[in-house]
Amino acid sequence: MQYNDKNNISVCATMIRKLILTSLTVLTAACSTSEYRSTYDQCLIQGYDKYPSVLKTMQKECYRDIKVPTGGTECSTTYQEHGELSKTITEHTVCNPVFKTVRESYQCNVEVDTNKSARDLFARSCAENRCLTTFGNRDCKAD
Repeated sequence: MQYNDKNNISVCATMIRKLILTSLTVLTAACSTSEYRSTYDQCLIQGYDKYPSVLKTMQKECYRDIKVPTGGTECSTTYQEHGELSKTITEHTVCNPVFKTVRESYQCNVEVDTNKSARDLFARSCAENRCLTTFGNRDCKAD
């Protein structure tokens, strides 16, 4: 992605921030209390302030499926009758190569947020500490 001015970068960063916040909320929803999720979300906002998104293009190994010929062929024959009085039968055989699908690796460029790990660690630590202070445990569970 290329951006021509700081305003576009700011808009993009805000959109990414909202997308990641929503994604993390959904992911943490399965195994945490609503109080923890709420606390984590508040901490994550602080995490973005402390560790903003820094997108860097990096190369990594990607994979794609490709079809390669096996060397074999698959044939089918059809028969067709012609004429009313003297019936003749025409045989038509069509052969096609047989392919198999194989996974191929290649180098691709991906954008990576270099601050993601630090931000997530900050948000988890912040949430656990707040839960400990408020609820007496790190999961925000009210007994």
